[in-house]
This record gives sequence, C-alpha cells and structure tokens, in this order.
Amino acid sequence: MEKKQGAVKQIVSSNCVLISGPVNNETGVPMTKFLTLQGIQAPEFSLTDKENPKQESFGFLAREFLRKQVLGQQIEFTIEHKIKDQNDKVIGRIFKNGQDIGELQLREGLAQLRQQGKPSQEYENAQNLAKQNGKGIWSKREELVKYNKIDLKDVKPKQYTQCFVEDVQGLFVFYAYIPELQGLVKCSYGEVFMPTSVSQVLQNRAKWTIQELILQQEVTLTVQGQDEKFQSLRVDIKKKDLDVKKELVSLGYFRLSPNAFQLINDQKRYNELKETQSQAEIKLIGIWKDAMKQQQQQQAVVLQGGKQTYQAKIIEVHSGDQLTVMNVNNRQQSRVLLASVKAPKYSLKETQPFGYEAKEFVRKHAIGKTVKVEVEYEKKIKPKDIEGLADEDDKKKLQQELNMIFVNIILTEDGDQNLAALVVGAGYATVQPPRGDDGVSRYIDELTGAQESANKAKKGIHGKPVQLPKTTDLSVNPNLQRSRDAFDSLRTLRKLSGVVELVLNGSRLKLKFHEQNFTSIVVLAGVKCLPNEQNLPEFQKFSNIALQYVKENALQRDIKRVSSHGHVFIGKQRTNLGLTLLELGLAVTFNPVANSHAYQALFADAESKAKLKREGLWDIKGLDLTIVKGDDDVPVRSEIKLLNGELKKLILVEIADSNTLYFQDPTDKLLGQIEKSLGSFTAIEANKLVPPFKKGLLCVAKFSVDGNWYRAKITRELKNRYEVLFVDYGNVDIVSQNDIRKLPENLAALPPQAIRCNLAYINGPTISHELGNKVGQFIRDQIFEKEVVVSFEYQDDVSKGVIAYLTKENQPNKSLNILLLSQGFAKLDKAAPPLPQKLEEWLKTSQEAENNSKGLWNYDEETE
Repeated sequence: MEKKQGAVKQIVSSNCVLISGPVNNETGVPMTKFLTLQGIQAPEFSLTDKENPKQESFGFLAREFLRKQVLGQQIEFTIEHKIKDQNDKVIGRIFKNGQDIGELQLREGLAQLRQQGKPSQEYENAQNLAKQNGKGIWSKREELVKYNKIDLKDVKPKQYTQCFVEDVQGLFVFYAYIPELQGLVKCSYGEVFMPTSVSQVLQNRAKWTIQELILQQEVTLTVQGQDEKFQSLRVDIKKKDLDVKKELVSLGYFRLSPNAFQLINDQKRYNELKETQSQAEIKLIGIWKDAMKQQQQQQAVVLQGGKQTYQAKIIEVHSGDQLTVMNVNNRQQSRVLLASVKAPKYSLKETQPFGYEAKEFVRKHAIGKTVKVEVEYEKKIKPKDIEGLADEDDKKKLQQELNMIFVNIILTEDGDQNLAALVVGAGYATVQPPRGDDGVSRYIDELTGAQESANKAKKGIHGKPVQLPKTTDLSVNPNLQRSRDAFDSLRTLRKLSGVVELVLNGSRLKLKFHEQNFTSIVVLAGVKCLPNEQNLPEFQKFSNIALQYVKENALQRDIKRVSSHGHVFIGKQRTNLGLTLLELGLAVTFNPVANSHAYQALFADAESKAKLKREGLWDIKGLDLTIVKGDDDVPVRSEIKLLNGELKKLILVEIADSNTLYFQDPTDKLLGQIEKSLGSFTAIEANKLVPPFKKGLLCVAKFSVDGNWYRAKITRELKNRYEVLFVDYGNVDIVSQNDIRKLPENLAALPPQAIRCNLAYINGPTISHELGNKVGQFIRDQIFEKEVVVSFEYQDDVSKGVIAYLTKENQPNKSLNILLLSQGFAKLDKAAPPLPQKLEEWLKTSQEAENNSKGLWNYDEETE
C-alpha cells in the first residue's frame, strides 16, 4: 500500500486524527482528511456535548497517548478504505519513524482489536502482550477524568496553569479544561477582534493559525473577567513563553476593540498591545493589508446614502484646495477637494500668483494632523484641474473626467476650525457659488464672511501680487554637479532646515531649503531601504512599506535640522528619520565610513535590536543584502564572532583562491533534495525574471558545462551576460540572460549548501598574485574532494574561519593552516582575532618562513 505524507492537525478522538496536506488556493489554508485507524477500537472520549462530555474508562488516556505521539508531527499514512460519499474521511494506518501507531496503542492497552475482519499477526501479538501485562483497559482499575459543571461567575480572576485547550470555535472562542477547577470553561480574547469586512481567505488563515497555536495544547490562562457578548471568560493566554493574543495582533489577524482601554486594567499591557498593533499596521499585514486592497479598489470615498463624516489624517497637500487624506479606521487614502472654494493653481507646469503661498498655508495648518472630514458632494471634473495629474505622462488619466469628492475639513486639534474658511480668510482662495446641480458647503455663509473680511483687508489675492524669489532645483540632471558643490559649501553651516517636498523612496528625499532658496535630493546618511525590485516580491513589499511610512510621517513636514552628513530630523522631538527606519526594521545600515561619528553606534544598536526582534525586513527568510548594498557600500570587515571550535567532517568542493574555500557537509540531506527538485526544472515552466538583474539576486542558472539548472546568485553584470556563483557548490560561471530564471519559492529560503570558509588566522595570496595559482594547486593536492575534519574558530558576515586538520589526531600543528605558513604560502592574518595560546607554534613557523624568505616572504608588500 502506497504511503503518503502529511501533518497531524488535530486528534479528533482516541482513534481518529485530522491530517493536513497541500494548501487549497481558494480557501488559503491546507486541505484536510479525517483518518480513522484501521482494525482497532479505542475507548470513547468525546467533548461534542460540552455540558456532558462522553468518556469511557481510559478514553482520555487513549486520546492523550495519540496526541503526544503525533499531534503537530509529520507522519506517513496509508489509506486502506474510503468512506462512501465522504471524500474527506478515510480508514487507514499511521506511521511515525516507521512504527505503526495503531500497534503501539494496542501494546499499551489503550485500544483493542475490532471484531470485524482478520487482524494482522503483529496486531494480535500487541494485544496479547497488553493483556498479559494487565495494561490499560486490560487492568482491573477504572480511569476517568472528572468534569465539574462550572458556573462562570464562580471563576476568580487569576492565573490558572497547566490548562488544556480542548476545542477552538471560530475566531474568538475556545474551550479549555482547568485542572484546578476540574472542569471545562468557555473562553474568549475579549479586547481584540477581527473586522467583519475582511476576506474569507484571511478569516480562514486566522482560524488555522489559532488552531495551530493552541488547539489541544497546554496553556496558562489569566482570567480578567467575563465577556457578556460570548457568555465566556475573558482571558489572556500563554503557551510557554508565547503571548498568544499579542502574537495574533502582531500577525495582523486581530486589532484592539474601541473599548480596549476600559477592559485592560494594566496600562503597561494596553500600551504593549497598542504598540504591537501599530507595528502590524505599518507592515500592512493581515487585516491591514486587506484595508489597503480596499483602498486600491476605490479612487475616492464612496458615498452610501447621504453625507459621510470620518476621522482622517492629512497625508499630502497638493494645492490650496486639494489634499490627500487617509481614513484612520481603514487606512483608505483619497484625494479630496475643499467644498465651495477655489485656490490658485500650483503645479510643475503652471503656478498662478499666490499658488505657492496657498499651498504653504494649508500645509502648515494641516499636514500630518488628524482631522474630521465631512463629505459634502461629488462631482466630475477634468484631470487638468486636478493638481499634479496634468504633470504626469499618463495619457489615459487625461482622457476622461474623474469623479472627485468635495469635503469640509475640520481641524479638531485646533479648536474645530474650518480649514476652507481659514484659507479663504487669509486671501488664498475664493468662494465658488454653486452652478446647476453642484453641491454646496454647509458652511457657505462662514466662507462668504471670511472672503469679505479678506477682501477688505486686501489680503493675498485681493491685494498686490508678491514676487517670490526664484527657487533653483538642484536635483535635475544639469544641476547635479552644482548640487554637490552647493552641499559642500554648506557643510560649514553644520545644519540646514527646510521642508520635505517629495519622497522618492524610504531613504531618498527631495528637500526645499528656504533660506538658501534651492531644492535638492538628500539621501539619508548611514541607512538604505530595500529596493523596489520586481524580481524580489518581499523586497518590493518592504520597499513600499518604508515609502508609505516616510510619506505618512515626513512628507511636507518641516525639517528641524539637516546635518551636513545627511541626517534628517523631523517633528518637535527632532527625531532622526534614519534611526527610526532602522528601529522599525524598514532600513539597513549602509556605508558606515560616511556615518563614522556619534550616530554610528546608535545606528548599529538600532539595527541589531530590530534584527533580534525580526522586525520588518529582518523577518524575510534567507535575507541577502548584497542586492541592497551592492558595490557602493564601503568595504569594511564586519564584526568577527568567536566560535567554540566545533569539529565537523566536511568535503572541499571548490577553491576560489587561498582565502576563499567552499566546503559541503556530507551528512546534510538538503543538497540531495535540492538536486532532486531542480532535476525536473525546465526554462519553459519557470517564470522569467525582469532584466536587468541586480547583483545579489538569487536565481536558477544553467551551468554551461553540463546544461543543468542550479541555484545561483548574481555576482557581476557583464555586457549582455552575468557572472553567477552556484551557491550549493561554490563554483562560478558566465551565463547569458536567457539562462537565468526565477528561483522557486520552496528553494529560496534554504541555506546555501556550499559553506564559504577561510583558513583561520592566516592570509594567503589572491588569484591575481604571482603565487596565487601555485598555492591554490597546493591546497587542491592536499584536501580537494577529500573528507577532512575542520574546527570552526570564528566567523563574520561573509565567511567562517576554520582550521583544516591533516591527521586523525586533529592537532593544530598538523593542519593545512600551519603547512601553508611553513611553506611561506600564507602569513598570519593581522585582521583576524588574536592567535590562541594553543597555536603559539604557528608564530615560530611563520618566523622561520620569513627568515628563509620562503613563498610570499620573497615578495614586497606592495606586490602582494
């Protein structure tokens, strides 16, 4: 009978399990089958009726035995019979590590043979053995679990340990057995919820995750009170050290309810959950990603039966009467126009008198603030009248009228002032009387009064035009050198101030410097965000998250300070924007030499903490930053970490030069799995990548020698060709663009099978050195394609320093390292950690080679 593989998701009864398999693309969760063990009958244990659980003697122990054996485990199973008309229910056998689980249950006396059919000899022997030893159901004692009927009112708010989650119902309710009370209680999460508007797929994934986290698991419950909605206990739940409620919020499946502050008595706990929710919202995962999808599907706020009012954050100001707002409830962004007013045009192609002043007035009063938006009416207008759109080379946008929403914006942080009335009162907009069926602002009288006052005082457009100084844009191509020269001349100022005009990406901004009267591109010092790389969806995702974060928190904000090094400080607290991006895991440290001042340590510490917490981009599996830093980063040796000298048998498979060796672990089975997976790989089936390919991109490349496909990394771009490193073997090849394909997702996260090493504490010649080939051949003669024992001494971000032993005794003084020193084929590495005391003989060996002018000692330092 053919054996299949799967994972046990749930123990349904004492002899029935739920097995999960491949993911169903429609539901978003794995497909499942109920499998009843063939040929055996176990004591009944059922919690279908929560009020009166059904159990036979040893039923609970039989269920527990099965749970401990296979729950959450990868198992093999055979299907002996299929139940008619029930595609998801089968009868079969389960094997774990080659052992038949049904036979184990019989042997422990936790099941007996069914009367129907002829059992196997192994099953008969197992049952007879249990009978002889008086085990389980064949003993004379009775084993039942006590279940008291629990009144929720009698459960004290406190912590209960060693509880057991028996059943998960839906998203918010589960049943747990509390040993202290000897009863089953209904529990819920209380102060968190999932909006009903989210997709069914997301609900399915959330439920699946909850079941994986807690179903039939031992947990600790902290009872906080009663949940009237679900007639249950409101609890916090921990599985070992995992805070389950916090985990579900961090995954974007739950968010805090509006009354969470009242429900959570502990202020620290409330702040912790709120911060976790904020991080999930920034990352746009789960319910927050669903909200973003809704935003993309709608160009503006949809009117549903009358006027709407909602809270929003001002994201961008386009002119004196046009803004982009974000609904704080669903993060939906919309471009809106102020109702019943018209400000002078402000765009790249045309700016009318007072257009800039009008925009600046609105920016200073509204940007970044949370406001009340009152929808008044919608109206079709021409694209040329929408600031910014007419500047874009997108003809499709300009061919038809667009439906726009006209609103009132109430500045709730500033005494409920009407923004439109303020703009009109300052003389930077005029009131527009309604035409035909046009709508009208409910504040039309206030707007009219403000206009009359501005006219009498000759403010703005009602007075004489003011000639503004011309601003030079140093970011355009003809001015690039001028931009560099300008920044060099301004270094003596130590700091600059201005406003963020444009966010190009998370770490590249266009700033306007008021006093100096120019605009220029500023790259945040010491940090870099992930590129918007089409071939790397995860990079693209966090590139967009970083871009959105900076737009929401820095776009059109006054910059309190811009240091000559390129540090940008925003807000009243003068927050370093680059440091914030590192803390959120939305950027990486970059070009440390340019950042070699007081902030270098802060930046390194922020990145380390984000990496430790797996914040943002640090949660990407198999993250390779080569594509981010490329050749632009200053080449500095990364921090060296000392290792414990672990011994391991490896095989040398490739020699790049005397300082770069690639080993494989013969005991690692992953390489065989990778080769098997790629054995059926064809270019026709694979997705093509979008050229040009960037350095550091993981891919599948065709090896020119045998024509087969292997995992590879782009290391260099040549003319119409690419140099690639085959990461599982360490060898290099030059391949054409057509011989590079997208790496399948199931192989992308697997570690390289070629372990990059260098011989510890020594430094040999590069391949370009006169001795380079000779030393490489010497190493090849000694250990190439041989199984050798190495000890791991230290490592950095690139390579592991090893001692390669040449004898079975594994003596450092009989190693390849000291042999190279003795021949003058290597010198002691000054950049390596201090030489351990056990290797003092190496100093003497190196000195003797130098005295005899052997190998490298016969060359000048410059030649080397």
